[in-house]
Amino acid sequence: MEEQLLQKKSVAPDAGHPLVHCPPTLLTLIESFHNGMRARVQFDEDLQFMLNHFAVSCLRFGLQISLKKTGTMSQASDPHVFSIDDNNLQNVEKFTYLGSYLAKNTTVDNEISTRLGIASTAFGRLTKRVWNFRHIGIKAKVCVYKACVLSILIYGAETWATYRPRGSEISAFHTRNLRFILGKTWEDKVTNEELFMQIGSGPLSSRLKFIWL
Repeated sequence: MEEQLLQKKSVAPDAGHPLVHCPPTLLTLIESFHNGMRARVQFDEDLQFMLNHFAVSCLRFGLQISLKKTGTMSQASDPHVFSIDDNNLQNVEKFTYLGSYLAKNTTVDNEISTRLGIASTAFGRLTKRVWNFRHIGIKAKVCVYKACVLSILIYGAETWATYRPRGSEISAFHTRNLRFILGKTWEDKVTNEELFMQIGSGPLSSRLKFIWL
């Protein structure tokens, strides 16, 4: 049986309708649709039937499914083509769902690279106003780092099935940022253990292992 994963990215308001709070009835319908996909869908025809029913129900509430932001992903060599109102949905190799990067090959390499890139950008934006600002103490800087950078870096980490090279890359990024915040360079000859003692925290690898338990 072909295992299909339907990506429902967004539901856009129909033209001429203002943005309103989602009615409880529609929320119940969405929850029922989601639970039905997990428990009842056994064949492609079942999923297509539920998708049609969901699209019609959305229209009754003045909503329209965005075809540009909706697609399917399958690991089958010849995936089934699903449609909404006779419009075929694109079968994609990857997509972002709830902020996490999902790929057809089930690897997390792209997700980790994306997390590193976004976290690096967030860290750079705070360089002038936080990291290099002398009137902010180290304790406050570390708190800002944990809230604005580290939270981005390890978002969704509980779903990662990573391996040692990528884990080392994440830990090295974290340690390098802490050294920059504390103003430590390789010339100071400060070990990672001494660095973590100064901020009152352990290595990121230990935290990741705890998340993965």
